[in-house]
Amino acid sequence: MVIEDAETGAEFEVDTMRESVRRDYAARGAARLEKLDRSLGQTGVDVVRLCSGDDYAATMQRFFEQRRRR
Repeated sequence: MVIEDAETGAEFEVDTMRESVRRDYAARGAARLEKLDRSLGQTGVDVVRLCSGDDYAATMQRFFEQRRRR
């Protein structure tokens, strides 16, 4: 896969067939989300994560029920 740096326009190729590349990408993404959740939590912002494969209505219902209990 060829990726372009939005700031510099530089392009580089990422071998997505390598398990180590996919694992590193997933770990970096999870770390980024954890950092974001901590930052938002410190400011009192509620976070709900929706995934395209999940039943978003049920996820939202659980979120609002938990929020109401607080």
